[in-house]
Amino acid sequence: MGEIFLSFSVTGTPRSKQSFRYTANGGGYTPHTTKAWQNQVGWEAKIAMQGKNPHSGPVSVDLLFVIPGTKQKMDLDNLSKNVLDGMKEIVYADDNQVFRLLIEKRYTKDKKIVPPCVHIIVRSLPE
Repeated sequence: MGEIFLSFSVTGTPRSKQSFRYTANGGGYTPHTTKAWQNQVGWEAKIAMQGKNPHSGPVSVDLLFVIPGTKQKMDLDNLSKNVLDGMKEIVYADDNQVFRLLIEKRYTKDKKIVPPCVHIIVRSLPE
């Protein structure tokens, strides 16, 4: 399955990647909460990388999302997009290097015992 290249967690409530929004005057924007979570993932990835260069080959990414509550409707594909985009140019050059993606979500009823977060494992794959 590949050698572990990087493993880290990002604490906070995971946010789905939301579509680019258009305004009435024809302009557009990315919602603030979407961009803030992506930036937080990128910041934590930089710390975890400890100055290493982005991986240049194919990778496998495992994502375990811990979501507060029990019934929040968050699509796994949208959750993963925001994390993968946040790691772009930090952990790997581009998310098209992801050849395998394992995504899981769990709910936490007590945020003091199990805080909301995403656990991330990136493995290098043979070329």
